[in-house]
Amino acid sequence: MTIGLPYGPEVDLWSVGVILYIILCGFPPFHGETDDDIYDKICAGDWEFISPYWDNISKPAKDLITNLLVLSPEHRYTAKQALNHPWILETEKNSESHLKSALIELKKFNARRKFKGAILAVKALSKFRTVFAAKKAAETK
Repeated sequence: MTIGLPYGPEVDLWSVGVILYIILCGFPPFHGETDDDIYDKICAGDWEFISPYWDNISKPAKDLITNLLVLSPEHRYTAKQALNHPWILETEKNSESHLKSALIELKKFNARRKFKGAILAVKALSKFRTVFAAKKAAETK
């Protein structure tokens, strides 16, 4: 007996749009201060092509992403439509893409992620020291 998944291939096409967005500019289409902010933007389909990162990206590439990051699964591109999109067909012919700026932004994004993790670790260590010091002070009384 197989258990049906609560989603279909349409979700995978959404994911392709997100990944393609990241590959072309170096950061995700949905961003916010907290996970809740990001979740709200995903649910609202609130994203954009941010300048200057998208200034040199072709209109066909943007068109493909726009048709993949559609909230309504019924209106989102299918896999067949995506594979037959002019940008995909043209990219297959000219496989040497200039993705230098995207690589730079991806490295920055990764560095920011690591930096944020380090800050959280320092905060946790500081809280641990405070609790430990308070516990030690209580034991010596």
